[in-house]
Amino acid sequence: MSIISVIVPVHNTAGYLKRCIDSIRNQTLIDIEIILVENLSSDGSAEICDEYARIEPRIKVLHLNVGGPSIARNEGMKIARSPYFGFIDSDDYIDPDMYEYLLYTLQAKNVEMVFCNLRYEYENGTLFAPVSNTGKIRVMPALEVLKDIFRDKVDNSFCSKLFKRELFDTLMFPEGYFYEDHALIYKVVNLCQTVAHIDHPFYHYVQRQGSISHDWSFTKDYHVFLADYDRLEFIRKHHIYNAEEHREIISGILNTCLSTFRNGQLLADKKEGKEFLCVMKKKLKSLLTAKDELRPKIYYRLWKMIYIGPLEGYFHKLRSRFKKKY
Repeated sequence: MSIISVIVPVHNTAGYLKRCIDSIRNQTLIDIEIILVENLSSDGSAEICDEYARIEPRIKVLHLNVGGPSIARNEGMKIARSPYFGFIDSDDYIDPDMYEYLLYTLQAKNVEMVFCNLRYEYENGTLFAPVSNTGKIRVMPALEVLKDIFRDKVDNSFCSKLFKRELFDTLMFPEGYFYEDHALIYKVVNLCQTVAHIDHPFYHYVQRQGSISHDWSFTKDYHVFLADYDRLEFIRKHHIYNAEEHREIISGILNTCLSTFRNGQLLADKKEGKEFLCVMKKKLKSLLTAKDELRPKIYYRLWKMIYIGPLEGYFHKLRSRFKKKY
């Protein structure tokens, strides 16, 4: 039995897939199960997966007739045999010793989850942004990591982390949604007691055009809104901050939600978009009862957007139509 199951969703990444798979195959930790979950590729990615399965006994391949990274990850976990789970995106790649270091740290420090840094880079390998690299290992109560996630001090990616598999006994990736990491990572951390961090960028997160995270749509904004709103509800329910920081964190997340809602009011014109706006408005309106938890400026923006915003959106569309006509 392998010690780590690495689950890789695959969809139309033929130009990057071999580098990704090879970076997992060539890990210094040999005892790894690699699960490639291919869904609806049309660029030769499916054939690449099958080719590797023929030459590498550690590789399993699933071909799904439904799309979506969440579905792929969930199906991969169902057939995984290892006590630890890792996740890699098929257009990224990892350093040869990543899983050896993550596993050693997780076991030596007796934690449920360990994470490293992401190296954001362009397709040519140059850095997108500076990254810390001291090599230090820090063990923290899970509550502190949870707080740092909401402070945007810990990335949401599942790919830079290694998990005990029992953390997923009661959790699955939300299917049919974009940015599933954003919606789930804090719920996983909430099940942990302690978490370790290695201050080293083992994971290469490639910034490329055409990836899901770079292809904008209002539907994706809507899914981010839902994930952020759930974060608001979680923080309000669990009271993990003192009163002052609670107000700052809640106000900051709500401000992002309001910006997304504002964009929707101005840009959404299809039936789907209007349905999304109705859901968003209902959720935001429920926060009018949270006046004491918000900065006054944010509360006023919330009130204004609920009661005055629709009129502004209406006049904006009238102006746009007038300009097109004349």
